[in-house]
Amino acid sequence: MSRLIFCVFLLCSKMLFSQIETKEAFLNQVYKDFIPENYHFFYLKEPFIPKTPSSDFLLGELTLSQIDDYKKIIHAIEKRKKDSIIPSWNFQMLEKKARKCSQDSLLPFSSTINHFIHTRKKMRDEERFKSPGTYIVTVKWYWSKKRRDREEGRVYNKCYELFYKPEKQECYSFSEPIFFEDNKVYLVFHSFFYSVGYVYIKENNIWRRGYEVYRKIS
Repeated sequence: MSRLIFCVFLLCSKMLFSQIETKEAFLNQVYKDFIPENYHFFYLKEPFIPKTPSSDFLLGELTLSQIDDYKKIIHAIEKRKKDSIIPSWNFQMLEKKARKCSQDSLLPFSSTINHFIHTRKKMRDEERFKSPGTYIVTVKWYWSKKRRDREEGRVYNKCYELFYKPEKQECYSFSEPIFFEDNKVYLVFHSFFYSVGYVYIKENNIWRRGYEVYRKIS
């Protein structure tokens, strides 16, 4: 009896591992459709269970075959919601470009909302970056406002040159892939600027973007 239980445990573990492996392997193939090609890395949030796309928005625009897919997507999402497993990525199984998102890792730069701290202390340019949006500027007491403004601009441009990386602008977010057929997946992607949902189709063991389900501009 104990041997039977052990075999069942191994089978379940193998099935669970296979499912997780498939999820990460899927993202490894498709993330390039969303992440800029010139990025050396990107920050990734934990996955989420996608919401059911609005039928009012969809059904008038999809083909009969796509409407059938849509119904299967709804069923698969509702089934996933009943599962108690919290969505997560196994980062060890993802491409090395994917890094776990941390707000401490982001370094957004703004050309409009900046705060400059004036000091008379001499500093290296590398020391002038205090935090995103806050910079330390060395000024002389007799400088005019125009001269101080010019020095603030120089400090900002130098810090931008030294510290800015486009990869550090935001954390990207992918939904947990919803496998609703053997060769079809529903995936949602979020960025600061837009959200989009696609159906991916597997052809010759390669996941290819099939068609867009919905798009929302932030």
